[in-house]
Amino acid sequence: MTPTEAAAVYQDWRRGQHLAESTVKADGTVLKHWIRFCRAYGLEDVREADKAMMLALSERVRHGKSARGAWTKNYQSKILWTVRDLFRYLHETERVLTDITLGLPPLHKAKSLPKNLMNREQIARLLHQPNLSTAEGFRDRCIFELLYSSGLRGGELCRLTPYDLDLQGRVVRIVLGKGRKDRQAPVGKVAAQFLGEYLKQVRPVLLKKKRKPDGRLFLMGTEVLRKRFVKHRDAAHLGDIYTVHSLRHSCATEMLRGGASVRHVQELLGHSSIDTTQIYTRVVIDDLQKSHSRTAPGNRRQESAFIPFNSKTATWRQDKKRGKKQ
Repeated sequence: MTPTEAAAVYQDWRRGQHLAESTVKADGTVLKHWIRFCRAYGLEDVREADKAMMLALSERVRHGKSARGAWTKNYQSKILWTVRDLFRYLHETERVLTDITLGLPPLHKAKSLPKNLMNREQIARLLHQPNLSTAEGFRDRCIFELLYSSGLRGGELCRLTPYDLDLQGRVVRIVLGKGRKDRQAPVGKVAAQFLGEYLKQVRPVLLKKKRKPDGRLFLMGTEVLRKRFVKHRDAAHLGDIYTVHSLRHSCATEMLRGGASVRHVQELLGHSSIDTTQIYTRVVIDDLQKSHSRTAPGNRRQESAFIPFNSKTATWRQDKKRGKKQ
């Protein structure tokens, strides 16, 4: 079995686990780096792969780069994890005789903060950008309010139907989110008000314009959502590093800043591992350190209050000479 064939079989298996198609495609992109490496390494049959190959791949990935610069630690780990998972799958399905991933050094994923985190002022500028006197503008504001309030992923929002909303209980049901898991998320008061008005007054207008049945709540897919976000983001003069996912990041950090537990934020976001959620706590720690440096009494005192230790005049030396226990 060639590396290309192995990658295709692995992707089919991942697709059969009901993962999002975007996740499967991302696996394919990552495995292309491995396939190119195999050509240079001279590996034509995955059954001939060994730990030496895996270690050589690790070294190659460590020096990997693209047109935008060196690969990040996270991307390096993603490549290595995916290749290891591929070989674990090949071994479990008896396509290779041995599991060459056993005994390899553990992968340490860098816990880097999201670079596209929006602050409150930026969020406010984005939220007030859509024109509420138009159906499209009101819908866009409603979308941004829900994303910011409930921390949904863009794909999850686009799959919502009107039946997934419980405006009286202020809850949204996410059916088959990432990992094909269902969950529920609270909806903020302001977002619920916008949603109620949208369902009564705005969505019927948009449906008439569409001229064909559409069961989706916001009548759009992820690409249209991305374009609408970019339109308002650019009009608000925000940087192009910000994406739809930035609202999810901001929701998580604002909740932690407000005192929510990491476990509750994990449930809201639908993270399978609490380690993923804990990345956001670093933002809160940074805020705490900045506040501490400004306000803590130990930081506001003058440096001249510090007195260095003088070992020559230390009383414990004198006491020791007198035979006292310290």
